[in-house]
Amino acid sequence: MPIGILAGELSRWGWTEEELVRARQKAPGEMAIATRLRRATALTLK
Repeated sequence: MPIGILAGELSRWGWTEEELVRARQKAPGEMAIATRLRRATALTLK
């Protein structure tokens, strides 16, 4: 579930949701979280 993955990654990086929003798109933590979410979620094509 993406919410659980996000919560776990935020905890792992020691971030809050607000810090994730403020993080630059190229920040290492933000990139790691985005990569993990992409791997764990499927993209549906219509």
